[in-house]
Amino acid sequence: MKGGRKTVLTVLPSGAPIAQEALAGIRSVADAYRWRFISIDGIRNDRGEFLISRSPQTVSSFADLCSVVRPDGLILWSRTLSPDDVRKTLGARAKCVFIESSEAEKERCVCVSGDSVSIAALATRELLLTDRADFAFVPYAGEEKWDVERGAEFKRLIMLAGKRFHAAPAVSAAAEPKRRNAARGRGGSATAAGWLAALPKPCGIFAANDLAAERIAGECAALGLRVPNDVAIVGVDDTEYICENSTPTLSSVVQDIYSEGVAAAQMLSEWMDNPRRAPASRTVPAARIVRRASSRVVLDDRVARALETIRLHACDEGFGPPDVVRAMCLSRAPAFRLFKRIDGRTILDEIHAVRLERAMSMLVEGRRADAVASACGYASVADFRRVFRKRVGETVRNWTNSQRMPSR
Repeated sequence: MKGGRKTVLTVLPSGAPIAQEALAGIRSVADAYRWRFISIDGIRNDRGEFLISRSPQTVSSFADLCSVVRPDGLILWSRTLSPDDVRKTLGARAKCVFIESSEAEKERCVCVSGDSVSIAALATRELLLTDRADFAFVPYAGEEKWDVERGAEFKRLIMLAGKRFHAAPAVSAAAEPKRRNAARGRGGSATAAGWLAALPKPCGIFAANDLAAERIAGECAALGLRVPNDVAIVGVDDTEYICENSTPTLSSVVQDIYSEGVAAAQMLSEWMDNPRRAPASRTVPAARIVRRASSRVVLDDRVARALETIRLHACDEGFGPPDVVRAMCLSRAPAFRLFKRIDGRTILDEIHAVRLERAMSMLVEGRRADAVASACGYASVADFRRVFRKRVGETVRNWTNSQRMPSR
């Protein structure tokens, strides 16, 4: 196999779960190409120096580590080491691919990043399903290219659908602490609150990321606006500690970080095989949207409770339709009829849909089928395989291989 026994170093930020998704994608390619693969975690101190916090070697600096392992190529997560840090240590010809780089870094390096067009498309489709005429985009700060791109594409798609678009007032990134306070109901920008109060209702809001979505949810609460009935909200990144702890819970677009890791590793492999030609930077389409209460407009409170119960507990051991019926406070037959009439699916179909969505995500990350079956609420791996084949149309193995096979 082309690529040989190369040494590849991956640098990730300490305490960043999302970066671990990229690592799983990188590792799948590293295993296929038989790399000598080394992954380290690090963090910048108060002086801006990058210090290694986890490494197979007993070294604390990037320069010392490189002198020991002598990497043929590197893959770095955004805001760990800069292109200048790498060149200073390894020289101008260092082969390095960045994931989710800052806009300043993108001008000076090879990088992989999320695709703003597909992110906006998923948010648009979700919000259009809420059946309203007015929509708006709320930027995180408006100072990053991805922030501007997501807003511009959302505006284009909303107007293409014949709906009305409303621009939000710009907010500086320096105001982030105030924005976080506003999201938690402790007061924020009077300008932003006034704009939100003046928006025609009901409306749908696409927030540039989950931090912006959290802020809007907090401002809605302060204004007495109901989410999602008055204001439906969709964010980006599926940051669980934000989305699950917000009231109501926040829908969010999931970026395909695993595939960004795969793409970065494949680009690096091409570069190491052909050192004179650096690969072009790439974008990776978003994966899906996690629909939570902030965009699920269900006029019947009983069905809304049922859907949220399924979303939260479908993968719990022993969970089933009787648990959903109890949440609806109805007897069995009326609950089944009401759920099917409003949701379009049976209660059991909805449970399997939530389970299989999680199962597919875990399989792509390299989890074993038996571990996936247990984590997703199936009684046995045989039961999981049977349901998967019936509802997906492929065996677990064939589907997983089709998703994770690196291409050249």
